[in-house]
Amino acid sequence: MSLRSEMILDAKLVMRDGLARTNAAAEIDARGYVADWHSNLLPGIDPGLIEGDFRAGKGSELDNKFQAAHSSAALAVNVFGLFRDGRDAFSMPGLGDLKLEKFERTFTTGLVGRIPPHLDVSAIGPQGVVAIESKCLEYFTPKAASFAPAYQTLDNCRDTSWFAEMERLRENPKDYEALDAAQLIKHAFGLINSAGPGSTLLYLFWEPLDADRHQLFRQHRSEIARFAERVAGGGPDFHAMSYPELWTAWLEGNSVKLQGHADRLFVRYGGSLGSYEGYSRVNGRKTDAGFFDDD
Repeated sequence: MSLRSEMILDAKLVMRDGLARTNAAAEIDARGYVADWHSNLLPGIDPGLIEGDFRAGKGSELDNKFQAAHSSAALAVNVFGLFRDGRDAFSMPGLGDLKLEKFERTFTTGLVGRIPPHLDVSAIGPQGVVAIESKCLEYFTPKAASFAPAYQTLDNCRDTSWFAEMERLRENPKDYEALDAAQLIKHAFGLINSAGPGSTLLYLFWEPLDADRHQLFRQHRSEIARFAERVAGGGPDFHAMSYPELWTAWLEGNSVKLQGHADRLFVRYGGSLGSYEGYSRVNGRKTDAGFFDDD
């Protein structure tokens, strides 16, 4: 087993253990999946407000991917589901107070025959639409950038820095290893076409509590910073933040509701991996393998 695989397993164990702590009645199988997607929700989140959004979007996600303790969609719902009724706003550092609009909103690029981008969360802020892409463990596995030729026909995006970054990645598709830059660029094209001026693409990602001890998370953040610099100044604004950073901001804020919610989120999703710099907590062995190398 490679170090990469061991870290993924370790992270899944963190998610599974957190789910067991917050829902002792949940039936969790050996893969970390619950029998019923409702069991993956934190207490206080109304599944009736959630289901309609997902059935209108990708549809089948509730019946498979969402059932995983490590589901990025479930992570987004557990973080923002309390606000789906639209009554209360939630604070987002750097973006002000946001009102949640829906989960799984589509933003069409205008390309015929292409599946439109689905964003995990759509909210409204002082400047306009804030679309959130949620990541849990997806970035643990490298993915080369890929664009269908049709994306080069998007004339309304051609003069943006996002289009320029697409063209650069078509020539160098492995420039990012952890960050799925191609997906973010396609999301940006959807926002340019569908969300109007003032829109923001917000990238929220999970990290363990001992992230500073892992090369992967340092690399991920370095790639985010490089990407943010390259796409600045055209199309939607790009912001990025880890989920633990958001929850810490809520804990330090003035909202009792957000403070209590952040406490629950740290219980559900907080944890350390231990598999770092060649040491695996899973099997206790040393390895010289790089994070992206297979044994």
